Amino acid sequence: MAELVLDSLEIKGFRAFDQLTVERLGRVNLIVGKNNVGKTALLEAVRMYARQDLLERITDAAHLRATEAAEETTEGEPVWRNLTDAALRTQYETFRHLFHGHPSARDLPVEFKIGPMGQSEGVLCVGFAEKKSGKVGAVGPHFRIQIGGEREASEKKRYYYLKQGANGAPSDSSPALFVPHDGLGEQEARRMWNDVFLEGKKEVVVEALRTVEPNVQDVDWVSAPQMRLSFHGAEALADLSETGKRLPFVEVESQKRPLPLESMGEGMSRLLSIGIALANAEDGLLLVDEIENGLHYSTQPDLWRLIFETAARLNVQVFAATHSMDCIRAFQHAADEHPNEGMLVSLRRKREGKEEIVAVLADEADLETVVSTGIEVR
Repeated sequence: MAELVLDSLEIKGFRAFDQLTVERLGRVNLIVGKNNVGKTALLEAVRMYARQDLLERITDAAHLRATEAAEETTEGEPVWRNLTDAALRTQYETFRHLFHGHPSARDLPVEFKIGPMGQSEGVLCVGFAEKKSGKVGAVGPHFRIQIGGEREASEKKRYYYLKQGANGAPSDSSPALFVPHDGLGEQEARRMWNDVFLEGKKEVVVEALRTVEPNVQDVDWVSAPQMRLSFHGAEALADLSETGKRLPFVEVESQKRPLPLESMGEGMSRLLSIGIALANAEDGLLLVDEIENGLHYSTQPDLWRLIFETAARLNVQVFAATHSMDCIRAFQHAADEHPNEGMLVSLRRKREGKEEIVAVLADEADLETVVSTGIEVR
């Protein structure tokens, strides 16, 4: 088995987790648990670990890029402006919900860490902190200051900055693709489809669609109104109301003309999102929230088989979340067929009514017992 992006996971101070340890991960991981135990937060943590440029997007959205917050000196080194209490509160509000307990500006410094268990290297560390004097500078080869404020040290003014650092964490070039509970957005799906087509991975998407409609032959996007398309020799005229809009059409063996995907039901749209993301996640991560959404329970075993097989072939590590027992059963059947590849991660509160969340693990050897006896995993 090729090396995984994460063979274990430790999260400290991020969203729902004060401290969470997952001692072992597989190639395909199913995250389960009751509402509000952090299933989506775990996916977000893994995504942020693998895609550290996401933090830059947050600062961009708040107009807080370092180049905007700094005054350039003649040497080209930034000198950071002082932040008033009011400015601090405004800027910190953008980030406070990333930290466990939603701490206020009065609670600084705050920090979260995400990475493999028991390691000092390869760990993402993000904090919002105060520094009373001295110049902000790089600390370690992967450390970056995102936000800050400082004048001359002699003024002894406070400044605050968002810091991000990691040593040996995955490079930004490693894909970490996230499929939300309602699927990919239209623009993102079209953009990712271009990569699927150019890299010759269309068959992954076709196979995903076949888990609901076995007679699917092909899929493609219409790129202009009144465009005549050819699917294996059969032609169809697409009449689109919006000039230049591209929509997915599917060729089905029993139909003379390709069908608009949106006319084939919610399940097909869901599978399109999962298939496109899986094909694009080669040598990286695929993260899917509420993977069962829109899918009849009878189709889920075939979907999980496809995910296990494609993940192994393309070297993808998969993290998916569900609250469906049918989905867990389907996962168990596929995991049985792929020994040492699947892991179920059940999140639960250590004590009812308490905040502390723990992870209970079940591999394919334990999953049959979990499913057959109805041991609580949700």
